[in-house]
Amino acid sequence: MLKGWIGATESDRAELESFGIILGDYDHQNNEYKDCLISEEAFNKLAPLWGVYIWGLQS
Repeated sequence: MLKGWIGATESDRAELESFGIILGDYDHQNNEYKDCLISEEAFNKLAPLWGVYIWGLQS
């Protein structure tokens, strides 16, 4: 399981959750979801979208 932040807009919530990502609170100042939990399967769906979304994740 990976943990970290995902840079996105609030309107991206439904798409990110459809990947199986558990999103934390939205930080309006930094335009990111904080304290996210991402399984390997969810990350495999997210990874091709680098540039659309950015992230900082660690295991």
